[in-house]
Formats: sequence, C-alpha cells, structure tokens
Amino acid sequence: MPNTIRLIQADKGFPAKREFSEHHYWVFLGRDYKRLLELKNQAPANWHYVEIGSLLEDAANDLRRSYLDYVGELSVCFNSLAWWCSKIAEKNVMDSPVYLYICYLEVVNRLKKELSGKNVCIFSESTAVLETISRSDLFNGYKNIKLYKTNAFKSYLRAAARFFLSLKQAFTRKLWARKPSISDNKPLTILRTWIGDKHLSQNGEFKDSYFANLAGELRGKGETVAILPIFYNLRRSIRETFAWLRQAKENFIIADDYYRITDYFKGLYVMFRSLTFFKGSFVFQGHELGLIYREEARRTAFAGGSAFEVVMHYYLMERLSEKGVKIERIIITFENMFPEKPILLGAEKYLPDATILGFQHASLFPLLLSCYASKNEAGVLPTPNKIICSGSYFREILSKEGFSSECLVDGPALRFQYLIRQYGRGDRPQNTVLITLPLAKPNALELLSKSWSALRNTKHMKLVLKPHPMMAKEDLSEIINLAGLKTDEYELVGGGMSDVLPNATMLIATASATIFDALAWGVPVIRVRSDLDISLDPMDWFSKDDFQFTARTTEEIAAEIEKIKSIDQAKEIKLREKGRELIAQCFSPVNEESLAVFL
Repeated sequence: MPNTIRLIQADKGFPAKREFSEHHYWVFLGRDYKRLLELKNQAPANWHYVEIGSLLEDAANDLRRSYLDYVGELSVCFNSLAWWCSKIAEKNVMDSPVYLYICYLEVVNRLKKELSGKNVCIFSESTAVLETISRSDLFNGYKNIKLYKTNAFKSYLRAAARFFLSLKQAFTRKLWARKPSISDNKPLTILRTWIGDKHLSQNGEFKDSYFANLAGELRGKGETVAILPIFYNLRRSIRETFAWLRQAKENFIIADDYYRITDYFKGLYVMFRSLTFFKGSFVFQGHELGLIYREEARRTAFAGGSAFEVVMHYYLMERLSEKGVKIERIIITFENMFPEKPILLGAEKYLPDATILGFQHASLFPLLLSCYASKNEAGVLPTPNKIICSGSYFREILSKEGFSSECLVDGPALRFQYLIRQYGRGDRPQNTVLITLPLAKPNALELLSKSWSALRNTKHMKLVLKPHPMMAKEDLSEIINLAGLKTDEYELVGGGMSDVLPNATMLIATASATIFDALAWGVPVIRVRSDLDISLDPMDWFSKDDFQFTARTTEEIAAEIEKIKSIDQAKEIKLREKGRELIAQCFSPVNEESLAVFL
C-alpha cells in the first residue's frame, strides 16, 4: 500500500479500523489539550504520537523577528485605519492563533525528514492549516493525500450574526446617551482605561486597576482629568452602567453622548474593511499564509466585546474637536495592540495639539509579538508621542524591539508597587508545591496534568492549587478531574499571591505574571513550557543561569522539583538577592520624579 497522509479536523476521530493494520505516525496541531488526551487514549497501538513541543518552541523563537518584519512590510502597503484594526496587523498571540499556525507549518516542515516514507496523520483545529499543508510541497513524495475538513459556511453565518449584534448594541448605547454638557473650558487630560463591574462600587467610588491613583495625582498637580472608559466583563446593562457613570464621584466621558448616528455606520464599515486585505497570496518563509489569514478574518469579523467600542474612539476625537473641547493630553494603556490605534489616528487628525502618552502597564513577553514593531514600519505605525515604561529594563526592551528611543521614558510601575515593597520571607517552608492555574482551560489542564504526573509519586509533598480568580468553578472542577486528582490530594486556595507564597516551597506556573510575585518573595519557580501553544514567559529575556528552573515534559518537571528541594541555605539567600535585583530592574517606584513624566 502506498504511503498516505491523512489531514483531519481535530474534532474528528481516527480513520476506520480497517486501516489500523498499517503503522502510522500522528501529529496534533491544536491548542485543545483535552482533545489531545482523548486522541492519545483512542489511538491504535501501532499509531505513534510525535511530540512537537521542542520543535514548536524553536520555530516560534526562530521566526519571531522575521515575522515582525514581514507584517511591518504589510503595514507599509496597507496603512489605513481599517488595516490597523485587523488581527493580522495586531499580531496578538494571546487573542489570535495566526502566528501559532505559522509555527505549526514550520514544525511540519522540520518533521519532513523524520516522517519521510511513513504513513502520516495530522490533526489540526484549523481547516486552513490542513488545507495549506495539502496544497504545499511539504510531502511531495506522497501520492495519497486525504483531507478531512469542515465547511467554512458556518463562519460566514457567525460573522453576519455578530454584525447585526454590533448594530443592535450600538443603537442600544445611543438610546441611553444624552446631549453632552461641558462644564468649563479648561485644558483637559483624558485618561482612557478599561472598566468592568469590579471597578464600579455601590457608593460611586471608581477603582482603576491600570493607572491606580494617577487621576488623583494629576488633579493634585492642578490638572483637570476626565476618565474615558472602555467596558469589558460587564454584567450591568448599558442603561445601568451609564446611570452609574453619571452619578459617580469621578468625572467620566460617555463617548456615546457625542456620537452621531452616522458614526456607528462608519465604525461598522471600518470593521468590514479590515477583513478585505487578505485576498490573494501571502508568502512568508516559503509558507503560503493566504488561507490562514482569510480564516482568521472570518473568525474575528465584527468581533464582540470592546472591539467596536475602541474603533469608535476615532470618531470621538472628531466630535470632541467639533465641540471645542480643549484636550491637553490623552493618556492610554500601551501594548501596541489594536485598541490603541483608532484613538491615536483620530487624535493625530482632529486634535493635533494634544499630547498622547502611552503607559506600558503590563509585563513584556518575548513571544507576545503585538508589543513589538518592525523598524521598516516606523513611518506608518500609530504610536504615542511618548511611551512611559514601568521600568528601565522594559524601556531597553522596547528600544531594541522597533521603537524610537526618543519616545521612550522611564516612569512608575503603577500596577506593581506591591512587588517593590515586598522584601522576601524568612526560612523556606518545606514540602509545599503551589501551582497557579491560568484562565485559559487548555493551558491550565496542560500545566496541571504534567505537574501532577511529576508529583504523583513524590513523597511528603503537599499540593496547593490557586486558580485564576476569573476561572469558573465548573471549569476548575473539570480540569482537576481530567488531570486525575482526588479531593484528598490537593488543597484549593484563593486570595492574593502574598497570602500563599510565604508558605510555598516552590511555585509551578506557565504564562503568568505570578512569576514576578515569586521572584519578589524569593520563591523558586518552575516555568513550564507548552507542547501545543506559544509559551509566554517574561523571564525569557534574561540569560539562563542556575537560578532559573524551566521544564516542558513530566520528567523535566520532576527533575526541577528535585533541584529545588536540594537548594542549600547559601543558594537560597542568593536566589532572593537575584530576585530583588530583577524586580528593581523591571519596576520603578512611584514618586514625584517618576510621576512627573505624565505632565
């Protein structure tokens, strides 16, 4: 029988049993760790699973800079408001799987020699990935290529449904809008921040997670400040939310008060235009990306949540200008992502005298590509006049990663002052392993499954689980059950990291800012890589040394656990000192000097 390649949608099973007599090598290209476990249990005895974790990590790091430059070339070509609102331009690996799928193609390319002459079966969550492989020359020597895929028609229906939902939400917001009132004509500082239910108290107090008390600090310097909200995770209705904002002690700008009806249609048209750039061929490193780009455009067409809201901020700048509102400065969160682009372009066009300040508020991960730029797009990339960094180390990273050093300044780490104030702990407790579970179910399941497999046979070790605070209880229960833990084999904890880290011998984590918490407390942390997804690790910027513990497989996690258990007192003291040095490098204190950069 000639050698065969089968390309199968991940939600489907293995081929008919009559084909099981042939030896096959199978690969899983998807983020769903639960589905991978199911397929491993279902696989026939003579079907051999091919691990791709190391190849995936190598591909992601090898292609990183060249892909940033490639998208930079597309940005020069398509430069427009609609382009900057597309997921391809954004490059956000946390929200879009495009770069992951490109790395999957590269993994398959690097497996060619190993799989040559063998029967191969590739499962993928992406129809575009499977079809791209089937059309490529990756398996030129094979005559039998069988493609099992789903129809894209449903994705068009979902996009149409999201369009009408966006339209409905827009008019609902306008229904509860009012004619804007401008109390005085003093120069205004607009502070744009993200707002959910947790930020809106019953007594009208607003607590900002991103800028802390910056609004109060600016008012103390004589500035007039108004908060421009971006809504997320709201359970309140728009009517209730607007009512809260109008009665709040804080001064809020309700954008819908300013919009015309025609502005909503313009915003929807921009979102439609952002889908139209991806016709034809897009070749990167020998891989044809057209199918992947078009699949992503359909998946994100008229995306819900805050996407439409931030597009509309382009038109808000125009309406504020028409009303004669004097804007001195606009302060926004900075991650170089899509939500920043409309307000930057709108302010540049309609409020040219306003200064735009971007605050780098979050940790920077090497593989979070959205945070970085290509030098060849420097002339077109919408960028704040000044990017205020949370510390000198982050400023240096952004300077190396495509941003002009002239616009980068050191500022205060408003969100991370608790790390600066933390000075480690006393003697290290023994035999307690803390695992922090990320919000995404597949990542949490992968972390817990691997870690528990490594810990199951380790004697005298207590396991403590701290789930992400937004994780649903039913999701947590499913993850724990799938990982094979019994109720008497772990303890579940909540609260802040400062409540649990002092009692932990070590932390096991993945793609988490809790790694910095562990450094601040002087707690050794095992950073676990993913076999299926892009691994986001803030410590990957630093050179590897004896104080870093990384692992991917169960065996590697077990080996790192033993290393940490054997740390002597002298090395433990050195580890704490190293952690304090890294925290000081990354995060600057809040003081008069660091706050002055906002003025």
